[in-house]
Amino acid sequence: MYCGVCGSFLEIEKENINIECEMHSNRRAVGLCVICSKPVCRDCKVKSAGKILCQDPDHGIILQDWRLLHMPDSEFEAEAFVRNLGDSGIIAKTFSLHDHVTAHWLSDNRVLMFVKKAEEERARVLLNELNFIDDA
Repeated sequence: MYCGVCGSFLEIEKENINIECEMHSNRRAVGLCVICSKPVCRDCKVKSAGKILCQDPDHGIILQDWRLLHMPDSEFEAEAFVRNLGDSGIIAKTFSLHDHVTAHWLSDNRVLMFVKKAEEERARVLLNELNFIDDA
């Protein structure tokens, strides 16, 4: 339905689905912000490095300075990861598709967890040691 890499909707016309922009309820969304999953129309989208972002200026910074570490199965699991990383001094940010009422139609339980690039390896090792993820 949408590309997880760039945020663009795939073959949405074929599926006859009208997904509205979160900011403009009368406009068709062209994709999801790759950071927060907010549906955006042509006027709201910001393109950076071939990826769709919403107009939140922090999301451009996250795209540059942070890495997608993991896609937890739920918000509950994401919170456990964030707490454990925080206990080790690693800051993590999570964004959920379900934070956006306009995206309720997606059956995905898309949760994205980001850490700063400099902390990525240490975070992966820690989550692996805790058996939270398997990077084998």
